[in-house]
Amino acid sequence: MSRFVSPVNSLSTRKKWPTPEKPNSFSFAANHSYNPSSESAVGELKPGDYLRRYLYDKERLGPKWRYHNCENLTYEENSLGHRSHLELENLKGDWGLAVGCSNTEGIANYYDDMYHQKLATKLGMPVYNAGIGGGSNDMAFHNALMIILFMKINPPKCLIFQVTDPARFLYKDRTSVDQISTVGSWSNDKVHQDIMLANESMNLPTTRLNILLLQLSLLCDRFGIKFVPLDCFGSLNLSEMCEGNHLGISKQTHYSLPKSYVIEKTQFFKRLHRASELCTNNIDRYNFFSARDLDHAGAGKNEEVSVFLANVINSMEYPS
Repeated sequence: MSRFVSPVNSLSTRKKWPTPEKPNSFSFAANHSYNPSSESAVGELKPGDYLRRYLYDKERLGPKWRYHNCENLTYEENSLGHRSHLELENLKGDWGLAVGCSNTEGIANYYDDMYHQKLATKLGMPVYNAGIGGGSNDMAFHNALMIILFMKINPPKCLIFQVTDPARFLYKDRTSVDQISTVGSWSNDKVHQDIMLANESMNLPTTRLNILLLQLSLLCDRFGIKFVPLDCFGSLNLSEMCEGNHLGISKQTHYSLPKSYVIEKTQFFKRLHRASELCTNNIDRYNFFSARDLDHAGAGKNEEVSVFLANVINSMEYPS
């Protein structure tokens, strides 16, 4: 980590993604309106949100699909490469911070449909989006640390740490100067796969995640920040993991989930189940649960995530 030099560093800035070797590899342009008749409008790649796939879904799903006409779904980014309308140096008063992977960056979602922007409305304060598509927990931790230290005069009132696949890890990309890359389940490199399997065999991903959660909780205690891990987008269940991990971190006084976490999480799943029952066809289901790429969480689920977070955050007291 010694190569990270600036307060808000290279990990905060989006890396340039390689062109996926697949037939639907044309993405929507960042900072440009979508033009279905011209591939010249295609700009910076957004993994998972591809133009050809969209055109196929648009035709087969028809005008009742939420994203049938979505020219205003673009990926404007601030000076740090974050998909945020905010600049850190301009933040005054109360504000929140969200870090994570593509679920936090908001791939294939309208800006106002992202869970943290819905949460901002409920909390009555802006929430800065520092999500990085394809990122790891280590990357999210590093950016949270750097941003909080950079903003130590006016730190965020809450930190949402969206947990992603613990098996992902960072490595130094020798093909690019000072480029840190993320390895995950998408990698076809045998060395990467062997490393992930070896890590899993020793339970290292969960160990690393527990250590990150502990460090972040201590950091947030130091700065008076409400800290909420968020595991609503994956199969990982933090409440179960923290009841009995082999490090015993959750059993110490240093870190524990907010008291309302498990209760609100149960209510969250009940609301999702009820919403699923009310969906009478695939279009309704897609419109509620799925983003434009039919893979990431959509507006309805993001709304329920924001309700969950708002209830947990409002039930917490600021660390003294």
